Amino acid sequence: MRLISISLIVPAFFLVACVSSKTSNSVPKSPALPPPPFNGPNSPEAPKPDDFTQNDILVGGYAPADIEDEASIKAKEMVIDAIYKRFPTRALVDKVDMEIQVVAGLNYRFQIEMTGNQANRDVFTGVVYRDLDDNYKLTSLDRLKR
Repeated sequence: MRLISISLIVPAFFLVACVSSKTSNSVPKSPALPPPPFNGPNSPEAPKPDDFTQNDILVGGYAPADIEDEASIKAKEMVIDAIYKRFPTRALVDKVDMEIQVVAGLNYRFQIEMTGNQANRDVFTGVVYRDLDDNYKLTSLDRLKR
């Protein structure tokens, strides 16, 4: 009986000793760091809208883009072809403005101004979506009223 009680007490003693002892390679806890200062919209450190350049593309928002790259040209041609199909006209394209939006792919938004006298000029807006597999789809085309 004495042997049984010793065989139960000795392992229990070692368990308590192992749990309560500190190991020498333990890392001390560091104090909590304060949060960084908040730079609200009126803060002098907050970027101003005029500070953004053409290369700053904001996720979720439209930004100016290079109209001369291959993907932009393909999207622009889709919009122009759609204009001539939906709104038959003899006017030619005079001015093209383009912006892109980063989504799960890219949205190319165009504002296309046609030739003609200033009072009767047609202006169109069109959006082309390019997915991650490089497929293009015209998602909207509207004639703006002057």
